[in-house]
Amino acid sequence: MGRGLGQQSSGAAQPANSTNASGGGEDLSSASNNPSSPLRQLQFQEWYNPAYLDRQGQGNLFLIRPVLPTEPHGWFPATIFRPTIPVVSSPDGRSGLGDLNLVEALFPFPKAQHFRMGVGPTFTLPTATSSVLGQGKWQLGPASIIIYTGVPHLVIGALILNPISFAGESHRSDVNALTVQPLLVETFKKGYFIRTDGILAFDWERSGAGTIPVNLGVGKVLKIGSRPINAYVQPEWNVHYQTYPGAAPTPRFTLRLSVTLLYPEQKH
Repeated sequence: MGRGLGQQSSGAAQPANSTNASGGGEDLSSASNNPSSPLRQLQFQEWYNPAYLDRQGQGNLFLIRPVLPTEPHGWFPATIFRPTIPVVSSPDGRSGLGDLNLVEALFPFPKAQHFRMGVGPTFTLPTATSSVLGQGKWQLGPASIIIYTGVPHLVIGALILNPISFAGESHRSDVNALTVQPLLVETFKKGYFIRTDGILAFDWERSGAGTIPVNLGVGKVLKIGSRPINAYVQPEWNVHYQTYPGAAPTPRFTLRLSVTLLYPEQKH
């Protein structure tokens, strides 16, 4: 991560400048918590699972996620491309690369002041290094990002994905699952914020069997040297789940830690 930190004058963390970060009137605290914001980012997320609902052991998920926006070009609208590279440790002790996921959202209404909607595809590649770390299926489906920022200091919206398998290992279960990630962020002075964004999952291959978590995080946008960073901690509990033979492990509790390097100075 050091190459993204830039020059460090003292090494001390300082509040980030709250000036316009993304060309849409947002400060860095709002923009870095808004998945529709055209702000270049590099996210690192640690999801620690100390206990599971359906098996013994501990697990861990480490995500590396660049956020790569582009401006409109001719008839082609603004886009956000978001690959996610997962490194997984399962409760049975196996570790390795999980399935790579790609999301691309196109934003056809760039002049909307407080409402942004992006639509596009989500694509999952079966890159897992072990069968327990991935689903073994090539997947393609619709993706949508819907965000409203018309209420001062609030970011409200959702990220919706529904990947569907079309090829892969024939002995593995087919995939057709809807995930809905409602997002609510409130920002405060000096870069502080609170956020909730639990991912609701519904498996259409299992009659809509669902997992519903609740979470609440607290964080701050600050600077280390010249590099602005979004950092937060966010505990999460699964309050409802339905399991079935062959299902992935379901955490009882997850502690999410996130550090995101922000690049408001880069043109896109």
